Parts: sequence; C-alpha cells; structure tokens
Amino acid sequence: MAAAAAPTTRSLSRQDAGAEPLPFTAVPVTGATTTLALHNSIIADYKHGVRLSSDAQITGNYNAFWANEYDLVDERGKRALPFARRIADDPEFVAPAADDFHLHPASPLLDAGDPSLSYAGQRDMDGDTVPYGPHTDVGADEVAPRLFVLLPQASR
Repeated sequence: MAAAAAPTTRSLSRQDAGAEPLPFTAVPVTGATTTLALHNSIIADYKHGVRLSSDAQITGNYNAFWANEYDLVDERGKRALPFARRIADDPEFVAPAADDFHLHPASPLLDAGDPSLSYAGQRDMDGDTVPYGPHTDVGADEVAPRLFVLLPQASR
C-alpha cells in the first residue's frame, strides 16, 4: 500500500490583528506520524507560529514568519524550522487592523514564492490567477497591478 501524501498548505496568510494577549498558535500540527508541507505562507503576530506535537513533522519552503513570540514550538525539544528559504520580513499587509490581509504593492513578499512548484489553475483569495508576474507571491494574496485611468473633468 502506498504511503499517503503529506497534507500540503500553500499560500496561507495568518495574522492576528491586535488581540491581547497574542493568540496561542497559528498552525498546530498534531497526531501520530503527521507531516505538514507548508509553502508560500505567512504567519505573523502569534505566540506560537507553528506548534508540533511529539510525533509531528513539518516540511516546506518560502514561508514568512513575522512578529511571532516563537516561530516554532516543538514538544520534543528545540528544533529549527526546516526551511531552506525562510523569510523574516514584514509582510506589509494593507490594513491588518481592519482585517485586510492583501499585500501592499511594496511588500517584500511579492514574487518571492517558491519557483519550483506548479501553480497551474490556482487562484488567490480574490480569484486572481497565480502567479501574476514572474513568480508567485508569498501568502494568500497574489498582487495583480490595478490600472486606473484618469479622465479629464468635463468643463462646465
């Protein structure tokens, strides 16, 4: 019997918008022999970004961790997050206090996603095509430039 594929989370954005105290855990990984593959995700402003139970594992890459008290809590002892590309930049959400977790057009997470994954047929939280640009953005929002046309005001 073939082994089950690891659950995969791509393009997750989790941030608390100012609750006190900090919410406990953004991504709990529990259960015997559980492995979570986490890619292109943002975890910000939590007490524990990822919490692993004694038998759980985490894999992945191109994830942003920002302003968590602890990015990883491991019940077996201290371990480093196993990501070759771990981003520690402010995601620069548009207005997190108003629950607007879109990325600002100047965010360092634009085009910073994992180039080795296939995104065929994927859409972001707004239904925009992923990727828009040379690479996917990190997080649930793919920033697509908006074009505004200013029309001259009619004379009166």
